Amino acid sequence: MNNPFPEVLGYVPGKRMFDYGDHAYHLATWETVDYLRKKCVATGRINIINDKVVDVIRDENGMVTKLKMEHSEVEGDFFIDCTGLRRTLIKENNKFISFKDNFLLDTAIAFPEPYAEGEKIKNHTHAKAMKNGWMWESPTQERMGRGYNFSSALTSEEEVIKELEQEFGREIDIKIRVKYDSGHMEKTWVKNVLSTGLSSSFIEPLEATSIHGTIKELKYFFENYFHSHLNMNQEVIQKSYNETICNFWSDVRDFILLHYQNSRQDSEFWRLSSHPDRLTDKLKFNLEVWKHRLPRPDDYHNGRRTSLMSLGNILVYQTAIGMKILSPELARKELEYYQLDDIIKNDMEYFKRLSSYVIPRMMDADEYYKTVLNRNGSKVSA
Repeated sequence: MNNPFPEVLGYVPGKRMFDYGDHAYHLATWETVDYLRKKCVATGRINIINDKVVDVIRDENGMVTKLKMEHSEVEGDFFIDCTGLRRTLIKENNKFISFKDNFLLDTAIAFPEPYAEGEKIKNHTHAKAMKNGWMWESPTQERMGRGYNFSSALTSEEEVIKELEQEFGREIDIKIRVKYDSGHMEKTWVKNVLSTGLSSSFIEPLEATSIHGTIKELKYFFENYFHSHLNMNQEVIQKSYNETICNFWSDVRDFILLHYQNSRQDSEFWRLSSHPDRLTDKLKFNLEVWKHRLPRPDDYHNGRRTSLMSLGNILVYQTAIGMKILSPELARKELEYYQLDDIIKNDMEYFKRLSSYVIPRMMDADEYYKTVLNRNGSKVSA
């Protein structure tokens, strides 16, 4: 087959979409942490202290001055709370904004399994709707990570395990059990403490928004607020940051809620999850708006003011299309009105030709990892 994509100057149909460069990785947690730890220590600017915090010392203004630990003490002028759901530093004079009225899920069980003989490594994660929640499958080189999210108020772990064993036709060995509550801290920056990761927020793991949110929080803070002369007692600047982060997580909540707006009614979980009472006022309003015009970035809390909702409009479109929420006829009218229909036709033709050329030449995940290993002799996690 001849190469249908000669290098030319000027406009190339479809190139605009590739230039965005949006992508995501699934990483094996412990290997990633170990890699990042070694990289950080190698800079010579970071010390790692393995100890347990037993007390947090604050001055008369509420600023954290010292962490007392079992075997040592650490003083500092700025702290980042990464203590997960314990929220050791950020919970003082603060409160958790729960999304329990929106989401039923509160429990996850994990049962990673080795690959069966001859089983190919997948190059994508998979979320599958189940009777009492949903199951994930996340491939790495050595095993398939699997788990099930469910509502403990509607079903038991024993019932979930029975459902899984019927699904796979074998016994399931649960390795990890996690209880969680979806929501976020009212203030994610207080005085000289910034929280991030699970200390800041957590929304049920559909779409894996936690790591995305952590990166967005830190990037937004250090690009827009942090500098060498920052006054940690300046409440107005912290209020500005906290309002933006709260709005971001409200948008993420609405994005995840969108996944449950379906017609499935074969179990109590799906009947309750898809009920209109689960929706926020903001999402109810948007769903009405989208009957008359398609989604826009300005439909979300942050709109164009920040890039925080960059998980944004494209993913909302994909989810809403899958849930049959958006009107194809309305989409055609908007494309015609904004004179985008010819561009879209050119893009679609480009991708058809691209697919016919690339797909027959692609290697599967097993071949890819073998190629990488042959080059550097090290393990690479999916």
